[in-house]
Amino acid sequence: MKNLLDISKYKLWIIILYIVIFPIFIIFTPNVLRYTFPSVHFEQVLFIIVATFLGCYLLNLFFHFRKIKWQNLRLSQIILVIIYALLFAIPEEIIFRSIIQNSFQNSIDNIVVAIIISSVIFGLAHLPNGGTGLHPKYWNWKFAGVTFFAGLPLSIIFAITGSLLVPTLLHAFFLIFFKLFTEEVAN
Repeated sequence: MKNLLDISKYKLWIIILYIVIFPIFIIFTPNVLRYTFPSVHFEQVLFIIVATFLGCYLLNLFFHFRKIKWQNLRLSQIILVIIYALLFAIPEEIIFRSIIQNSFQNSIDNIVVAIIISSVIFGLAHLPNGGTGLHPKYWNWKFAGVTFFAGLPLSIIFAITGSLLVPTLLHAFFLIFFKLFTEEVAN
């Protein structure tokens, strides 16, 4: 089994970028940290989460993206995966939902268009993840597509609740699940 966290040059660059720009976002946009959850939207959010997992399962059955299998990890590795997931999920949700999506929601009258644009940007931002070069033909288009579709429920939940709590936890859960319970399907 390859290294669980596999810190590639891309991921290292993203971590450094987050360390540099994250404090700037907090200083210049202090209202982006909205982690309260209005319980009035609980049923809607629960429906979206269940539909997302069912949709992901069915898409995986049809397209065979990943093999679902427990990775037999030590407790220390599981803790590292959880920390890794939170280190990526928290700043990404602040950037992509609270800043980018919120900006589109405030400037575009159509919430569906704002959700789709935000999810497209989220997917495009993940193009180099797993890519092998700087030219677009070497980018990871499959992962960007999957990330776009994963961004849709995150964006919808944020649009409904105005809170980062559930999108951040769901994003972290996606990362944890993929690291602990799936592996690449050999082509």
